[in-house]
Amino acid sequence: MKNIERQQIEQILDMIMDIIIPAGESGEPPASGSRATGFLRNILETPDDTEELGLLLLKISGTEHLTEKALREVESENPPAFARLVALVYEAYYGDPEIVEKLGLPGPPQPGGHEMKPFDTELLKPVLSRSGK
Repeated sequence: MKNIERQQIEQILDMIMDIIIPAGESGEPPASGSRATGFLRNILETPDDTEELGLLLLKISGTEHLTEKALREVESENPPAFARLVALVYEAYYGDPEIVEKLGLPGPPQPGGHEMKPFDTELLKPVLSRSGK
């Protein structure tokens, strides 16, 4: 993220997150009111996500007025990267224990929540065969 300063990144992230998860009418905090900004900033500093999400942020940062419509236009240009960004915003927001408490949720859905199918170890065979195990 060489072309955008750290403070600009955080401002852009806050604006994006508040469009994706705005404050609720009953006082629910917006995404920028959580630990999500720091979480996403750290994700953007990892090599796997820097290029794709960084380019997306550069595109968004060039938007004169950041609105939901402007985000939808960016989304239409790169749906996979935008979907990744949205998923990270939700993960960061609902993964924040303070948000979970403020929303009155019983806690994160895992490990105490939704039933999961048993893990299919057959899915690992191609990977293990490449490693010689």
